[in-house]
Amino acid sequence: AGSGAAARIDPSLDLGSDLRRPGDTPVLTLRSDAPQLPNLRVTTLSIFDGAVWMPDRLRSVALADAPLEPVDVAAGIETTKYRTHVEVTQLSSAYLPIPYPAVEIDGLEGAWRSVPYSRTILSAQNSAQGQSYDVVAEVPRPTLEQIRASQAHIAENRVDVYAVPEGTPAVIGDLARQVTAGATTDYDRLAALQTWFRGPEFTYSLTAPVAEGFDDTGVTAVAAFLDKKTGYCIHYAGAFALMARELGMPSRIVVGFLPGGYTGDTVDGQRVAAVTTGQLHAWPEVYFEGIGWVPFEPTKSLGIATRYVSAAATPGGTDAEESGPTPTPPSSASAGARPDEMRDESAGGSSGATTSGWDPRPALLIVLAVLVIAAAPA
Repeated sequence: AGSGAAARIDPSLDLGSDLRRPGDTPVLTLRSDAPQLPNLRVTTLSIFDGAVWMPDRLRSVALADAPLEPVDVAAGIETTKYRTHVEVTQLSSAYLPIPYPAVEIDGLEGAWRSVPYSRTILSAQNSAQGQSYDVVAEVPRPTLEQIRASQAHIAENRVDVYAVPEGTPAVIGDLARQVTAGATTDYDRLAALQTWFRGPEFTYSLTAPVAEGFDDTGVTAVAAFLDKKTGYCIHYAGAFALMARELGMPSRIVVGFLPGGYTGDTVDGQRVAAVTTGQLHAWPEVYFEGIGWVPFEPTKSLGIATRYVSAAATPGGTDAEESGPTPTPPSSASAGARPDEMRDESAGGSSGATTSGWDPRPALLIVLAVLVIAAAPA
């Protein structure tokens, strides 16, 4: 999209050309009362024929007539509601970028519909362009013990989220079982996969898949990615989702945006972040009984890995780490660096990018001491 023109996105995994396009187009701003800014999802892709992941094709209902339902979790699992304000500035899309799982949306103009199965919001008559709206998301917060006790299983079969296409190279399943051999629960298996993808064997690259000829999401491309161990978000998400299915777990892929970087502006006490086309992203989700769809972040150098903490390790006993990526402030990267090329702070054990300013007090104390010494008699 050129200057002044609204960017357009295709809700598919053909993100390579968009991410490789020189320069970023600002598409929206957001602010939230959540402890860290959420990813904004556009649509979910659950149908995989071996060559392409395709969006869910399920019944939608008018948002004005059928409000979004509350999140349904098992007894004992806490949920927390967060409110996020989004202003779309340059994005022409029939899908609305929203945090997940949304239970309330206010401020939309025009006729919008929701897909209850995925909580996707879309319109056949209106565009996201120019919309300013508030979204309340009700996020499940299981403890490590609770998610380990849950199985990655879904009973409803409106969409086949287990299917492994015929002709899938055996190496994909073999690697999935090899990497997760030491794990004893479904969550630990997925955590092992996530750690493996984000580990030293893999590198992030927008160009290597093009040069090596596997710049797509089919099973052959997944096998090539697992061999070369270099690619970008569609390769990590596609490989993770397919390997989860090889392990008998229901999975899907989400297309949306990373939460961007802080602008320095504040509104109502909340910091404002800007999102560009460079933050287009894809990530996998796996369904857990009694919890719902849980996002994972296997892409090397992006966001923060999904991890939960033990009930014994938190004051309240039921808190879990946020599973979305923490936005990196623009100052943390060199001029002109793309958001997907910024250093992953979580790889070094940090909980996210540091956003606090420089503390001048130590330097002032040193200067003061030098002045005192200089002024004293020899």
